[in-house]
Amino acid sequence: MANQSRKEVTASKAEERRTDIVNRAALLLDRRGVDQVSMTDIAEEVGLAKPSLYHYFASKDEILYSIHVNTIEPLLSGLRARIAAQASPDVMLRGILSDLFELMDDYPGHIRVFFESSRRLPPEFLEPVRKREREYDELVMSVIEQGIREGYYRGIDPRTATLALFGMANWSYQWYQPGGPVRGQEFAERFYDIFVNGVTARQR
Repeated sequence: MANQSRKEVTASKAEERRTDIVNRAALLLDRRGVDQVSMTDIAEEVGLAKPSLYHYFASKDEILYSIHVNTIEPLLSGLRARIAAQASPDVMLRGILSDLFELMDDYPGHIRVFFESSRRLPPEFLEPVRKREREYDELVMSVIEQGIREGYYRGIDPRTATLALFGMANWSYQWYQPGGPVRGQEFAERFYDIFVNGVTARQR
């Protein structure tokens, strides 16, 4: 029993160390660019000898994969939970935008790496990420389709609307500053208002 407990503590500490490495690597990759960072650079950033870093991750691609999973999983889990709770389409759409900004607050550096490095992942890492992305895309479109059916949104093409939403929201990592004067949740609400209501005055 004591040996089992020690093993669990050791495994927990190892997982904490892996998480710390991924988070700090994401900031470094965000700052310098994915192609400009080596495993040597990451080892220096996290305060490990390079052989010790390889104890936790076999390659930079494995670190990148962890960053990708950390990015898509919270978005996917949040949306799945709202669908399971049978939230209304407007609540789910607000949640989609809110989750994105919350992710940038909670996992700084991850979003840029996610969008700018996916094509360099080898197939064994890329396909699981793509599978999650496809599920997320389909679920977001299903929210818009439900909103159209239930009269929340007008009868537009749901695929085009989904692409427009992603086009507006996914670029925010280029300018959003976590901890800045405008909080992420405020931007999420502004984005929802613009996406749903547009910018045209109701009476002219």
